[in-house]
Amino acid sequence: MNVDLQHHATATTAHCGHLQLSGADVLVAGLGGMGVVGLTHRIATLLRTRFGRVYTKEGRGFAQRRASVTGTVRAGRAVRSPELVAGANLLLALEASEALRHERMVRPGAQVAMCDTLVWPGGFCGREFRPLDVSQVETRLTRRGAQVLCLPLCAWLKQKGLPEVYASSGMVGVFAALMGIDMEQVEALLGDSWKDTDREDNLAVCRWAHGYALALVELGRVAEAV
Repeated sequence: MNVDLQHHATATTAHCGHLQLSGADVLVAGLGGMGVVGLTHRIATLLRTRFGRVYTKEGRGFAQRRASVTGTVRAGRAVRSPELVAGANLLLALEASEALRHERMVRPGAQVAMCDTLVWPGGFCGREFRPLDVSQVETRLTRRGAQVLCLPLCAWLKQKGLPEVYASSGMVGVFAALMGIDMEQVEALLGDSWKDTDREDNLAVCRWAHGYALALVELGRVAEAV
């Protein structure tokens, strides 16, 4: 792996902590065409292994327009709808810029898992945010009380010659690792959710991200959910 895991773990995940599993309020965010809807449904499938009640909601109609798209997944005994009335305790962002866009939806103490790329759609957030780099986005979220994990996923995809749309499969792996779900179970639950033509590539990305996040758990930089 060309990405320096030990350095990255020390530099970007020192403040990550536990997922709160009494209930899950998950916000998935990304640009149209990056797989937000599919990621939302795959996260819901994994959560059904832990919770009896799981509700989802996703934005549609912007898949090829590069507009901001979100999905929500809520799970827990008391959950009755997919609406994030009190905000999210986990944000999965396929671009760091989308994590910034939705920072007000993140509760203090929540976790943010985001990819290492910035894409600024026209008119986004005003000029004040445009100079920010990924590390500055992380710092801003941390100051709001979030526990941030920045995954070098887009850099890894570039090394492998894969398009950034595969980042959504990587986020499945990260989520599963944080939930303590092994890849054998992920493949059994989700393997058929990808098309035959690109299933192996999606699973390869998922495995890498799962292993990366699990390594951070073992290093003590990220705590596995229990």
